[in-house]
Amino acid sequence: MFTQTLRNQVEKHGLDIKDIQFYNSKDIVLQRNSSTDSTRIEDGRISFEKGKVVEIITIKKETPGVCVNLTGSTLDISFEDDDNKKLIFKRNSEQYELSAIAFDGPYGRVLYDSAFFYFEANKKTPIYLKVQKEDVSKYDQKTRTASGRQVSNESF
Repeated sequence: MFTQTLRNQVEKHGLDIKDIQFYNSKDIVLQRNSSTDSTRIEDGRISFEKGKVVEIITIKKETPGVCVNLTGSTLDISFEDDDNKKLIFKRNSEQYELSAIAFDGPYGRVLYDSAFFYFEANKKTPIYLKVQKEDVSKYDQKTRTASGRQVSNESF
């Protein structure tokens, strides 16, 4: 998991958070509904058309993403090749979890690619931001044997 402690270590060493490969801990399913109403004249008749469009975007678990913007407590992560297609992960105590502009019952509302989408927000198992990290401990041992030193025979 990407934690505030890890972020502090990265920043302390002068590294750029935008160079880190991020991942989502669970599937993210964004959905929005929109209705279409149109009126036109076809073959001399007035045609009224009503419809509903459902747009679903699925970001599978462990999808790689990049940080496109950051503040003190948030990271904007994009999982697509467009910086407007981003989700905000906000620090919740130590870990960063998917944030919503507002909640409507069990659903969180987010702005994604200039449109409002909803995702299922499970407070018991939030969607966290992950990274791959490696802890390396180095141990070098240098060994040599002293050859010894003798008293000089020179006189004063």
